[in-house]
Amino acid sequence: MCIVAIHKTKDFYFGRTLNYELSYGDEVIITPRNNKFDFRKEESIHIHYTMIGIAHIVEDYPL
Repeated sequence: MCIVAIHKTKDFYFGRTLNYELSYGDEVIITPRNNKFDFRKEESIHIHYTMIGIAHIVEDYPL
């Protein structure tokens, strides 16, 4: 089961645990604020908060 925590004041903080028993070779990923995201089936976005999280990297793209 995952746990989620949200704290919103003038800033916005969101956290979530990943309770897996095995690793998929995940890495810590930091995405700067307003970094452009290109999607396969949706329009690109370039306005968002900074994100720090865990992801598996495939062909230089975090999944």
